[in-house]
Amino acid sequence: MHALTRILGLPEDALGRRFVRSYFHDRQADKFSRGAYSYVLAGGMEAQALLALPLGNRLFFAGEATQSDGHHATVHGAYASGLRAAEEILASSLQKS
Repeated sequence: MHALTRILGLPEDALGRRFVRSYFHDRQADKFSRGAYSYVLAGGMEAQALLALPLGNRLFFAGEATQSDGHHATVHGAYASGLRAAEEILASSLQKS
């Protein structure tokens, strides 16, 4: 929360009133992923685009596994998909106005 207040330029109490929940997943300890990043199986290129589709203009997805432009590896894929998801959220909110 402290880092978010610095990044967003909001007082901590104002941010705290808006904060709903957070979740942390330790992928290193996950017995299913065993620390692996996402990867596409043969014949599965369309899966990344499908994973990125919003649900009902209420739930938006980001992360390297949703980046389907061929530049999906870890950091830059996560960053680019975050920008894409943010643009989708903004476009959705403009449609509602």
